[in-house]
Amino acid sequence: DDTLLFASVATGYKPGGFDSFTVEGPASACVYIDARCAAIPGVDRPGDYDEESVISYEVGYKGRLMDGRSQLSLTGFFYQYEDLQAIRPDPEAPQRSLVDNAGEVDGWGVEAEFSIALTDYLSARFGGSWFDSEAREIEPFCDVGATLTGSDQACEGNSIPWAPEYTAFAVIDGALPLAGGEAFGVLSWTWEDSIRGDWPGKDIIYQEIPMVNQADLQLGYRKDNWSVLAYVENIMDQNWFDGAYANGDVLPADSPDYVPFLYPEHTFGPARPRTAGVRVSYNF
Repeated sequence: DDTLLFASVATGYKPGGFDSFTVEGPASACVYIDARCAAIPGVDRPGDYDEESVISYEVGYKGRLMDGRSQLSLTGFFYQYEDLQAIRPDPEAPQRSLVDNAGEVDGWGVEAEFSIALTDYLSARFGGSWFDSEAREIEPFCDVGATLTGSDQACEGNSIPWAPEYTAFAVIDGALPLAGGEAFGVLSWTWEDSIRGDWPGKDIIYQEIPMVNQADLQLGYRKDNWSVLAYVENIMDQNWFDGAYANGDVLPADSPDYVPFLYPEHTFGPARPRTAGVRVSYNF
């Protein structure tokens, strides 16, 4: 009863569809589709993309240890996408994005989590993961790699963007009976490896988003239907970015095609700085 071994195989698909902001036809080269550059019925049509399919395999272990005071879970997985739906710049107008199919993408990794009851009122959880992937037939997504290397094959075999190779977390969770209610607190830490925000060649360092290293704290009290919570997010006031995007090309500032006020070549989304607050809630 304290040990579970499991394995699974699953398959599925996501239907194709139409882009919201792109068209195919003469109007596709327009910066904006409006009265100044209207799409022509029967000539221009919405951009479209095909369905994607996936098959995934998973094996793992879950068990109770230390007379039930702790739990350990280990999972290994592998998946394979065909015609993965992903976003890339519109080659006719790089300031716009469109959905396209990215050929074949394989991904594999390991996840682990350990939890333990330290006392009757205090527990802790720790975990981490490792992930890698390989993409093939992704020439349409290789604008940056082609610009820097002269070959649209520069991205072949690359790992997918927006996916950290390593992650880790730790959580200490406490709760103590007090005055007919419960005082509680949660201290958490999250770390993610650096990631890329685009599809450059596998040997090209480009559009890298630095690692995430964040700690958060919550302290509160709850009784009956109400609770009050004080929190501090990003305790160490770390400066990192939760998003970055390149508009599909590398243009020098003196390029006649570079119009920074219209579409900057790089956009970044800075994360929230240290933030503190109080929440009061009541459940009816």
